[in-house]
Amino acid sequence: MIWQMMSGCKMNLSEKDKAYLKNYDDSQYEKISHTVDTALFRYVWERGTPAKIEILLVERKNSPYADTWALPGGFCEIDEDLKAAAKRELLEETGLKGRYYGQLHSYSAVDRDPRTRVIGTSYLAVVGKGENSEPKADDDAKNAKWFEVMMHRMPVDSKNYRIKLSLKHESLMLGADIHVKKNSQGEWERELIHSEKLAFDHGIMIAMASEALRQKAWQSDLAFQFLDKAFELADLQRIFETISRKELLRTTFFSHIKPLIKLVDSDKDSILEQRYQFNEDFHYEDASSMIE
Repeated sequence: MIWQMMSGCKMNLSEKDKAYLKNYDDSQYEKISHTVDTALFRYVWERGTPAKIEILLVERKNSPYADTWALPGGFCEIDEDLKAAAKRELLEETGLKGRYYGQLHSYSAVDRDPRTRVIGTSYLAVVGKGENSEPKADDDAKNAKWFEVMMHRMPVDSKNYRIKLSLKHESLMLGADIHVKKNSQGEWERELIHSEKLAFDHGIMIAMASEALRQKAWQSDLAFQFLDKAFELADLQRIFETISRKELLRTTFFSHIKPLIKLVDSDKDSILEQRYQFNEDFHYEDASSMIE
């Protein structure tokens, strides 16, 4: 089969290219499979209770790693791109749709999947306020549940630190210990030391997705998806503090977030009682940080 489409447009092939492709033999190379996984997050808060960030995981029905938990995902089909495959797998396994915020990372360790040579790519997505967040397990998933994400970073030295990832759903606890080190090129590499009831290298995937969620909150409209269209400043700050896992000084937070919001009503004396909404006219310096 000769593919002549790239990014939805026909490739301009010369006659020489067409003749070459007509006789091209792809059997000379071993095939590599490609999987996609979605890190889908939601924000949960009820008055009188601590706010929390949760991630959706599925319990695997089939081997390998049957009865362990993983991000919803699966193999990319020959006629779809990676993002389309991620959306399809999420819907098939959980019945949910997410608002996608870009591709996170590709994982290519040779032995990451015991079945065959598999490269995996993860995506970041969120379920906004008012959107359906009740999963219904299907297809390859035996169960689908939301887990509270807790992550502790423990420095070792300037080039090494450890991450302890804990995931909780009622009495069910999952987790992973990850060693992060800086290589000679200054890049951070991650090694899975231990995984508790998590399939493949998904402990690393979840940890990286949690870090990306925090970065995207400051670089896009992601955090605003967890709010009503009009909101009070305290509600927005609570979301940023929950995602960042630290308390933020109110004056500093307001100064930073001010360009991203606009006032809805000004009849309140206190800035804390005034209602705001996301400033859709705000342009991010980094265009790649916007929603895909």
